[in-house]
Amino acid sequence: MPITIGSNLGSLRAQRRLADNSSALSQVFERLSTGQRINRASDDAAGLAISETLSSKSRVFNRAAKNLNDGISLLNMADGALEQTSRLLERMGELSAQAANGTLSNAQRETLNKEFNALDHEIRRIAASTEFNSQDILSGSKNNQSYEMFTPGFTNDIELSGDGKFYAGADPSGTSNLRIRDNESGETRIVSVGSSVDVQKTLNNGDVFFRASNVYYKYDYSAGSYEEILDLTSYGAVVGAYEISEDGNTIVFSSEVQFEDGSTIDQGTLDAGNRRLTFLDIDSGTITQLDNVVSLFTAVKISADGNTIAFNDNVNDIGGLAGSQSDILTVTRDGTSLSEISNLVDGLSGTSLDAVTNDGIVTFRSIYDIGGLNPGGTINFFRVAPDSSLSKLTNWDSAYTLTDVTLSTDSSIITFTSSNDILGENADGISQLYRIDLTTGSFEQVSQLTSSDVFFSGIGGYSADGSHYTILGSDGIADTRLYDATSSTKNFDFEAGFGSAGNIQISVASLLNSVRGLGTFTLSSQDSALSALERVKADIANIGAKRSIIGAGLS
Repeated sequence: MPITIGSNLGSLRAQRRLADNSSALSQVFERLSTGQRINRASDDAAGLAISETLSSKSRVFNRAAKNLNDGISLLNMADGALEQTSRLLERMGELSAQAANGTLSNAQRETLNKEFNALDHEIRRIAASTEFNSQDILSGSKNNQSYEMFTPGFTNDIELSGDGKFYAGADPSGTSNLRIRDNESGETRIVSVGSSVDVQKTLNNGDVFFRASNVYYKYDYSAGSYEEILDLTSYGAVVGAYEISEDGNTIVFSSEVQFEDGSTIDQGTLDAGNRRLTFLDIDSGTITQLDNVVSLFTAVKISADGNTIAFNDNVNDIGGLAGSQSDILTVTRDGTSLSEISNLVDGLSGTSLDAVTNDGIVTFRSIYDIGGLNPGGTINFFRVAPDSSLSKLTNWDSAYTLTDVTLSTDSSIITFTSSNDILGENADGISQLYRIDLTTGSFEQVSQLTSSDVFFSGIGGYSADGSHYTILGSDGIADTRLYDATSSTKNFDFEAGFGSAGNIQISVASLLNSVRGLGTFTLSSQDSALSALERVKADIANIGAKRSIIGAGLS
């Protein structure tokens, strides 16, 4: 029996066409939903390759636009911080100009000085706390510090001004010459003295105090000349426990020469064996001497305004205050406020007096368990107020060795050198420079010296604000390096394309590179106020230049 296959060809054709139309309709819907003509290789193999490339670039560039917006936000943040800093500097300039007015007394200037210091602290807070996405943007990077090499190198002490602008020392070509350099303008002066020079202090205005053969001199930078200010050799005596106020107007020293108040340096009488606390007013050349303060004066420190003195004594009974232990005492210039800050320890060897402020607050370091705050017996910094309230500034449990300890004018910045690995950045045990800012709470290893660098031991120097320091180069005494620890910038990389071709780098300079000498200026005298005014003017110009660079990046 034959088999017959029945086919409805019309129906099959209709079904096939319906399936084709359904597929085409699905493709249309897919294109409508995606907005793309090519959604798979079958749509257009060659076109798909081009489409995928363009799609990838489009998504990357969209992300790049967002990245650049983040960069603009970062620059806006930096510009806002600089704008606020500029406003603070303008007010500091007003205060400096007011304090520089000759009609004010030094007591009146002290009120202005307090506000000046408060504004100074606020700028440091801005520098330390301005962040974008938890990243510091105004702190710079200490790993890219610049330095300047000068030859021949120094063989005697180099004293830098508090803001790092000036340095002075015995000229290497002849130690009977005084060498002074302005690190900003590059001007160098060689001053012939005639005998071996030992620089004692360099002020922010370029004035230099130095000693030559037990005679003390002051070099006036603006006048370009020096004059003798203190000489006791005619009495057969020498100057002891010598210290200069930061305003450059007062010298305090211990002397076996007895003077009447208001007398000059050539009107005394030798009183061998009895050292009195003696003040020399540099402007007037007159002497004030405290008869109730007769001591060996193991150490003496003077406030920036020259009105408050702190000193160590561990032998004498001064004004009825027993001296059987290592006492820290303070006294005002008129001698009316002699007080024992604290009868601290049983021996002097473990305690060092470091500074005293205009308000009579004393900073010192000790290995002893003072007030029960240091049971570990390791070296730490302490601060004690006139009411004897005590605070511990550091909390170190290890036995560190600190050298060349220096405090800023307002005692808010502590700088020192140490070969200990205090912060975990000095595993090789190289002598490094450290800086503690008590205003912001920051503690940093400023220098990043390697084994090929040798830090000067008692020969180099650094500024009180920690911005500049000198080292002996690895090639020996022939060269000396002056480092600018604030010169570096911090780089932020933004991806605005593909790979290195699309990388955009934004460099933001350290704020402290533009605002120099924070913590090192005082308005205590007319001269120091003028010096502060000049610094503030320069800082405002520096901030303006930095803001113009940022503005160019935002335009």
